[in-house]
Amino acid sequence: MRPKFGLSPSQVKAIIETFDDTFESVVPQKKVCVIKKDPTDDRILEAALACNAQYIVSGDKHLLDLGTWRRIEILRPAEFLEKT
Repeated sequence: MRPKFGLSPSQVKAIIETFDDTFESVVPQKKVCVIKKDPTDDRILEAALACNAQYIVSGDKHLLDLGTWRRIEILRPAEFLEKT
């Protein structure tokens, strides 16, 4: 519901429903401390590690600055679409 995304409540609900039908939730088992400027971003890395992800798709500057982390490529959405 962050204003920067410009989505209505009904759009957010539709996206969440799509995620529930399409994606699998993971519970990270390891804590990491990688992104000093924004430690909350470490939760994304923990989830990616927990599910053996090949990619993290994000617009987050701190994640993107890593480029690759533990063989996980971190890409902007457009870069991911070009790659796949």
